[in-house]
Amino acid sequence: MLSICEKEIVKNRELFCVARQNFQRNEIVFNAADLNLVMQPSSIIAKEIMAIIKTPLLAEFLTLVRKQKRSWVNIVISRISALYDKEIPSTWTIKFSDSKSLEFKHIIKNENFTIYDLMRNPRDREKQLCCMPLLLKTKSLKTKSLKNKNSKLNLKHNKLNQTLLPDKNYQISIGDEILFCGDLDSQYLMQWTINNINTLQ
Repeated sequence: MLSICEKEIVKNRELFCVARQNFQRNEIVFNAADLNLVMQPSSIIAKEIMAIIKTPLLAEFLTLVRKQKRSWVNIVISRISALYDKEIPSTWTIKFSDSKSLEFKHIIKNENFTIYDLMRNPRDREKQLCCMPLLLKTKSLKTKSLKNKNSKLNLKHNKLNQTLLPDKNYQISIGDEILFCGDLDSQYLMQWTINNINTLQ
């Protein structure tokens, strides 16, 4: 297969050549070949499984996204690309569980702590981190609206208390889980925010 690709590439340098690599042990051979794209099914599956294990909400997000219209998906992709176009963004989940400190839970309950507050840079609270919320999962049904009235996207709050692209002004409660995407620096700084009580005051 590779020999055929190499012969055809010599004949036509504009040829776009794609090959499938089934075994990791053949990586050196495939790297040496002048191919435009190498498909690695086992690697793709392994990475997807690891992503789901590390970020369970990601699987729920992808399930909901598949039910949306193509136009909705295109808008979301453009937003993510505009936010972070260097490479594939990271995804992470922030859980507001009962295991948090009493001081943290006090701020959550009494100081109208929002998703926007969570996205503020702990080093400079006037700046926002390079990330965006993808999915909000609540412990119980909220009485207030979770829909961003200024958004053209159809944000749904379904029976499982899941909301795609939640409004940044949404007030966080204990039991909430939020899936974010963005760069690694934003992930680190957001973890710093929730672990350092002083940045929330």
